[in-house]
Amino acid sequence: MTREEIQKKAEEYKNKVYEDVYQESDLAEQKLLCINDFTAGANFILDKLRFKNPKEELPEIGEKVIVKTSNGKYAITEMYTPKDCRGTILGKKEWRGSYTFKNSIVGWREIIEP
Repeated sequence: MTREEIQKKAEEYKNKVYEDVYQESDLAEQKLLCINDFTAGANFILDKLRFKNPKEELPEIGEKVIVKTSNGKYAITEMYTPKDCRGTILGKKEWRGSYTFKNSIVGWREIIEP
């Protein structure tokens, strides 16, 4: 869904919700507030569904996310910090999975519960 489609849906929502509810004097301000609320909610969801570039931003350690790979496939994985058997940290945080899998990740996004 594009930002323009969100704006159109916001207008439809406003017309449905505020039809015959407010007096004409309050109507313009109430319609604007309704559009702003709807648009903010839709933009929030869009941002959550957008895949992030792992070169720019990474998820928190232990947060399961959906990743997209360079061959167009999707998987669920997480970041972790590699440690030895004594708990000594061996490196920076990295994706859980094989070397090939880690290097094929081109995007990630949060898992959103319905």
